[in-house]
Amino acid sequence: WISDRWQKDEYYEQVVFGRPNTLSKEQVQQIRMFGKDWTFAPEIIARLSGASERQVKDVLSGKYYSRLK
Repeated sequence: WISDRWQKDEYYEQVVFGRPNTLSKEQVQQIRMFGKDWTFAPEIIARLSGASERQVKDVLSGKYYSRLK
């Protein structure tokens, strides 16, 4: 049952964004846009998105939030 629910993107997003100290969906999308489309440096992306430089690097590398569209 848990495995089936975890495969659904809606449930995954609900769990991930329901936790404290996580980036918002908008922040993840901004980081990807600034990093991949505009190729800004991580420190600039961090200032623009309100994330830490480590979070920016983790999102761009696909370490975290990779399932989020």
